[in-house]
Amino acid sequence: MAEPTPTSSPSAVSADARSAISLAPPVGGAQSAPKIDSRTTSKAVSTVGLTFLAFAFIMDLVIVERRKIPRVVGHNLDHIMLILGFLLFAILQRNGSIL
Repeated sequence: MAEPTPTSSPSAVSADARSAISLAPPVGGAQSAPKIDSRTTSKAVSTVGLTFLAFAFIMDLVIVERRKIPRVVGHNLDHIMLILGFLLFAILQRNGSIL
């Protein structure tokens, strides 16, 4: 059996450890401001998504009209107006209220 090697007693806290401790976030009720604003992000994502859908419906409407493709049910114009209404509300919304 090997003999354990003696080690020195633990030294004092190093300067690196002290600086890490001082950079630690405050404990208790203190909070830092969020890095990403959820309202702005949500509004931007919904605006981009609705714009993409409106563009897809407009392109579909143009292609179908140019190629004279017969449709049994075609509500593209209705959907475009509905999505543009949603976009209008999303753009005009301020702090949780409309207009």
